[in-house]
Amino acid sequence: MTTNKKLFVVVGPTASGKTDVAFQLAQHLKTEIVSADSRQVYIELGVGANKPPGQYLDAIPHHFINHVSIFEKYTAGDYGLECRQLLEDLFTKYDTVVMVGGSGLYIHSAIYGLDPLPQVPKHIRHYLETLLITKGLEHLVNMLKEKDPDALNIVDIKNPPRVIRALEVCLHTGKPYSQFLSSFRKDKPIIPYHIIWLGILTDRQRLYKRINERVDQMVFRGLIEEARLWYPYNHLYALRSHGYQEFFPFFAGRYSSTKAIELVKRNTRRYAKRQYTWFKRYPVKWLPKEEVVPYALSLL
Repeated sequence: MTTNKKLFVVVGPTASGKTDVAFQLAQHLKTEIVSADSRQVYIELGVGANKPPGQYLDAIPHHFINHVSIFEKYTAGDYGLECRQLLEDLFTKYDTVVMVGGSGLYIHSAIYGLDPLPQVPKHIRHYLETLLITKGLEHLVNMLKEKDPDALNIVDIKNPPRVIRALEVCLHTGKPYSQFLSSFRKDKPIIPYHIIWLGILTDRQRLYKRINERVDQMVFRGLIEEARLWYPYNHLYALRSHGYQEFFPFFAGRYSSTKAIELVKRNTRRYAKRQYTWFKRYPVKWLPKEEVVPYALSLL
């Protein structure tokens, strides 16, 4: 049964201003912030994860920032379980809590839960990872399209680990991966709070300009040096995301740093587009950045 406790969920594409909006809202509500970001969760990732500034972290408690090591296995299911436990604790102290992030699967896992997926033998993953190296991601996406067309509407097909995860389930079980994700068709949250979805609406060209500028700033702050530091560990799941993976071929001498930077910008823009698509499945109230906090406060 839903209580009168309110969970404000601030979503939107990367570089849309979610961090600022969540901080302002939490200040007004005198509450804490729950991050839902699949890169900011890692302790070792710095510039590339674009974590909230230190003054924000000092002023308001932020949860799931610097939470686990890149050397640990940490899944959306792990996040969902831990997040629900945290919310239960926070709502004993507050009537409102702010969740913010662009990692849709994390947010979905926390609010709706994820169906348990079967354990898959390691040799199947090894086979698919070999295919990724030898034939490329497009080959794996085509395999997934053949075995489970519906999965293409769920899986981030630009994210190799997600594609491999879907394919390994298909190969091991002989069933479509999407059949194991019935939770994506649920319309009722598994948490007993009043959920208010708030989305930051941004002009696409303006957003893309901000993304390009942000990447330039990250390079200035040492993104390339950070990526080089983790190059020996490029096989880790945490490092297979935009902002890091584009530099690994540069370090291997396959193309220039200029091309790597342009690829980071391109892939980040594409990621922002997919974020918009993902959050369309939820009852999000989309507003310009400056209108989100006033609207949220009007609901109290």
